[in-house]
Amino acid sequence: MKNAKFWFSLLVLTSLTVASLDLHARTPTSDKKNTTVDDYAIADGCEYLADQAQGATFVLYLPYQNKRLVCNSTTAKRRVLPASTFKVAHALIALETGAIKDEFKKEESDGRQRTVPSWNQPTSLATGMANSTVWFYQRVAERIGVQREREWLRRLNYGNTDMGPSTELTTFWLTGSLRISALEQIGFLDQLRRRKLQASIQGQQRVADMMVVGHSAEDTGSGSTLHAKSGAVLPIGKNGDLAKGKTAELLLEGVEEVGWYVGWVEQSEEDGGDAVFALHLPMHTKDALAKRKVLSFDLLGLNGVKLDSIN
Repeated sequence: MKNAKFWFSLLVLTSLTVASLDLHARTPTSDKKNTTVDDYAIADGCEYLADQAQGATFVLYLPYQNKRLVCNSTTAKRRVLPASTFKVAHALIALETGAIKDEFKKEESDGRQRTVPSWNQPTSLATGMANSTVWFYQRVAERIGVQREREWLRRLNYGNTDMGPSTELTTFWLTGSLRISALEQIGFLDQLRRRKLQASIQGQQRVADMMVVGHSAEDTGSGSTLHAKSGAVLPIGKNGDLAKGKTAELLLEGVEEVGWYVGWVEQSEEDGGDAVFALHLPMHTKDALAKRKVLSFDLLGLNGVKLDSIN
């Protein structure tokens, strides 16, 4: 009888433990909170942003401070083309699928002279991210292939996860079907920052390293690092260059043209902890390309993230 009671008690205890573990596994994580605007308060500097770029949005997540801030919440929820900000996810897909094994190995272009001078140089996955070299990442897309692109978009839960038809293999993030909101950018980037995407930790680390665009000066003692990527919806076709005239109009027909600046600031808890951010503005904004970074830095500063020492 004692043995029977013992095994019954053990069975009950085991069942309760499994149920507890299962409940814990299904408990919503902070990742979910980065995808709904209801979790965000109004950021400082929103009037300034609206004055500088009407229709722009800015989203900021401060995980150490448990703060989520936004300017223009309606626009922050709206999905638009990621343009070159997709290079962050694309680089990870390239490494994880083996389409690229060495992110620093440079390749020659096809010899075509393109509009942007840096696009005419030998390019690697890393320099292609820094220079937003379209033809290189189009070449990478062809190596990855339609099926694996689709699988990884779903695996990474990137935006609407829609690659579109196979004919868009080299343009789906430029002028095609893929869309992502500023809120979704925050969720994706925060997972990458924490190495929590459904990919290898090593692959995520390599991509995060490729995104580094600045460090704080040694004499400041802050030790901050900026990981960032810009993007702009432009009339770029399958040849990896800017189109003109009627061709450009057709490529952008029905497309919301925006410029992006996204990423995160890595800093100590004493300095406020990491800060994940995303900004996009209409491309018809005066000096839109330059303002992407300038306004991002301004808004980060106005909300307590100091970047003056980063160069």
